[in-house]
Amino acid sequence: MRLIGMSLAAVLLCACSPASDAPTPVAAANAPDASSSDSVDIEPTVDAPPPVHEPGTPATARSEYSSLAVADCKLTERLEETGDTTHRCPGVANYVLDMHDSDARMSLDVIADGAQPQSLEFWSVASGAFSNLGPRVEWRYPAEAKQPNALIVRYDAFEQPEQPERPTSYLLVVKLAASDSCLVAKLPPGPGQNESARVAADKAQTSACLTPR
Repeated sequence: MRLIGMSLAAVLLCACSPASDAPTPVAAANAPDASSSDSVDIEPTVDAPPPVHEPGTPATARSEYSSLAVADCKLTERLEETGDTTHRCPGVANYVLDMHDSDARMSLDVIADGAQPQSLEFWSVASGAFSNLGPRVEWRYPAEAKQPNALIVRYDAFEQPEQPERPTSYLLVVKLAASDSCLVAKLPPGPGQNESARVAADKAQTSACLTPR
């Protein structure tokens, strides 16, 4: 009886103990690294209300936002031979944007009041590398103005041969005009990038156009 009792206790102990050869969970090989510093979008990520102008205080510039997400834009052209596409994206005020994707490089055209598109040629002025545009753009308005006079665009350029999968995330500042809109500033990633881009946008009308690289 004593031997039977000891055997039964050993069986119960084994049944209650965790298996020593159970596999340890591991992260998937392609799981995102929570510590990685992926590029961020133009802040804030939602439309911000215009600032309240208190009487007796100077008015300040303000921002509005519009989407470049394919779901929010209309496909207007696709070239069967190359796969190049153009999407018409809604803007603000009297502006719309044409978003081009050609040979894995992206750029915008500005269209004001239904006039002819003004090509910004990001792929030759900003960078000739493969590129993506951010999902939204920021339109800057001078104090108390009803029309924007500058545009800020997130531009991810894949310029690092040693890390081809990691882009350099620039902010591009565009001067808006009736017939000669152009890129006037290219802000590299770093602390205060968004604020620096807004400062550049607020003085864009007096800035010279950048030339092709």
